[in-house]
Amino acid sequence: MSGNVCIEAQQEYLVQEITYDGQEIYTQPLSMSENLTRLAHKIDFVKTDSDQQTTSDSTEEESKELATFQASLWPWDSALANAASILMRGSERLRESQSEPIRTRPLSDFHLELLHMRQTWRLKKVGNTILGDLSFRSENVDVKCAKNTEVSLNEDHSMCIHRTMMIIDTFACEIKDPLIVAHWLCLSSPTLSSVKINIMTLGYETMCRTPLVIHVEEKSLKAICRDGRTMSLSYEPEELRYLLMCQASQHQVNAAQALAKLMGWKVLSSGINLGVGNVEPTGNACSVLMTSPAGDRVIALRCSPKNGIHVSVSFSPQTTDFYPSTLVRDRKWQNLAGSFREVTLEKMEGRNFLNKLEHLMASLTPC
Repeated sequence: MSGNVCIEAQQEYLVQEITYDGQEIYTQPLSMSENLTRLAHKIDFVKTDSDQQTTSDSTEEESKELATFQASLWPWDSALANAASILMRGSERLRESQSEPIRTRPLSDFHLELLHMRQTWRLKKVGNTILGDLSFRSENVDVKCAKNTEVSLNEDHSMCIHRTMMIIDTFACEIKDPLIVAHWLCLSSPTLSSVKINIMTLGYETMCRTPLVIHVEEKSLKAICRDGRTMSLSYEPEELRYLLMCQASQHQVNAAQALAKLMGWKVLSSGINLGVGNVEPTGNACSVLMTSPAGDRVIALRCSPKNGIHVSVSFSPQTTDFYPSTLVRDRKWQNLAGSFREVTLEKMEGRNFLNKLEHLMASLTPC
């Protein structure tokens, strides 16, 4: 396999890091002093002491030569000569260390040479032509190169993050009660990101909030709910939207229970998967049944992702006057709760659902 390879020598600084948005961070070149310092650090100055030990004959000859020229040397000449000899030995040792891998290297490997050339040479795009493309296409060979899996993963992950952001922001703009607040974690990897979603009601943030953590992977999502349940979602945007709708519906029921405890009401029963009533097109309906402190008022709450919130009230006793009959002779049977009547929340005062429910509980609680 042969062909012409168009490459271009690097005329710029080395690339230290490439950020996720494609920006290149360059390293500054070393100055002459820094380069000399770097080379001097590679010299083994301890080994020079052993190199100076020679045989007795060479010692005598050096002593004779030193005695001959000692009178003409300045005090700094010997120091400069020693430094020069040390630097020369160090450079020679460095040259030998660089040439040793060449001698001991096995037969040439195409992939190793290609990797080395990619580290040394840069690619340059001129119009529709890429100069310096060290791939099969530059060799004029009709071979389909294997796609780089790790780029492909980063691109899929970026698209999944963008889609998740768009769904969360759109859903938060569509509904105003409850509030949807998303916090993207800054610590992430190229193929895994996390977002923490807090569902809360304005004015009741400290009373109840529903957390939700979503891990965004390459082509899927992983949601961790408040109760510890883990759900795996695909890249389809409707699945995440349905999950947010169900979580917002469950938040209203949980917040109503927290408000009931705060107002002195008792929770008779509650459930997040209501099995009675009309079948919901998306998710399951949630319900809660609460009674007043005196036990003469009952509030039934039903919340569904699609149909919204429905509130009904029941009173007991049903009438103030009691007239015994042949069937009902005791007044205690008059305390049974009557039929439920639905409350029109749109006509009630309050800025959100919990505020209206608080007013309803206050009005139904006797002084």
